[in-house]
Amino acid sequence: LQVLVMAGRDFEFAGKKDKTVHPFVCLQLGEQKIESRVVRGSASPVFNEYFELYVRDPLKDRLEVRIESKDILMSDKIGFIKLPVVQIARGKVLQEWMPLSDKSPAALLVEMRLCNFEYPQQERTPQVRFDMLLEKAAKMEAEKPQAFSTVKKELSREASNVSSDDAPAAAAAAA
Repeated sequence: LQVLVMAGRDFEFAGKKDKTVHPFVCLQLGEQKIESRVVRGSASPVFNEYFELYVRDPLKDRLEVRIESKDILMSDKIGFIKLPVVQIARGKVLQEWMPLSDKSPAALLVEMRLCNFEYPQQERTPQVRFDMLLEKAAKMEAEKPQAFSTVKKELSREASNVSSDDAPAAAAAAA
């Protein structure tokens, strides 16, 4: 998950409008925790900080965003946002002002994108494996049409391993 924390507006403490805020943003996804820099003395800070977080399960994972103000001894909470990762469409950029609560005008401007990336020894899901085989088949068919039949058999086997939601599309692609 790629996250660009852009800016905030109207950050203040409930019932303490005269207190100066020194906001920073905390992102948490599962066990991963990342903090932005502190912007001193601004109720409408500009962060422009980019972060990447690893998503294990887009259907279950939730991005938690906390906005806090840094004091000498401790941090005070300004607001909180919980966003299910499944709401971010893969490959699409989501850019919006996210309200910190229904009762406050405070909001955080973020840009997010859910994308795939691979790392060494990554366990491949059946869909990822199937997509790779489709690419391989297209190249092989163009280069060596006679060798294409073995790849087509492998595609048929992989089509049966793809999740039931993707099976109709996979079977059609393999045919």
